[in-house]
Amino acid sequence: MTTHLKNTIRSKRALHPPTKAGVVRSLIPEIEDARMAGYPLKTIWTWLHDDGLDVSYALLCTYLNKARKQRLPNNPAHNRRSAQPEAVNTAPDSDSLLNRMRQHETARSGFHYHGTQELDALIRGNPDKKSEKG
Repeated sequence: MTTHLKNTIRSKRALHPPTKAGVVRSLIPEIEDARMAGYPLKTIWTWLHDDGLDVSYALLCTYLNKARKQRLPNNPAHNRRSAQPEAVNTAPDSDSLLNRMRQHETARSGFHYHGTQELDALIRGNPDKKSEKG
């Protein structure tokens, strides 16, 4: 029975071409190999377009980005949200407040600048004076 069903699927696949997105998904390994070899995506798109794949460059980029996003949840090395924060020293002689601060710093997302110069040095360009508090 399963052999008959497999043959049915094969014959239907031959009659009905897959979607453009399906064609692009099936070409992803070859596209990635060409990119790794140094070919720009625009050149690869030109090859595909010249061979009859009627997809705009923007749509090809969209299909590739969607495929990349679908693969990322399966690969925890690329998933930043599932990555565990760095191990914090929990030895008994370590400073617990410092430990909590480090944990908090590693858990925050985005860019955070910790300035090291005084206000006068940054604004007025005078590194000798300390900022006056009144």
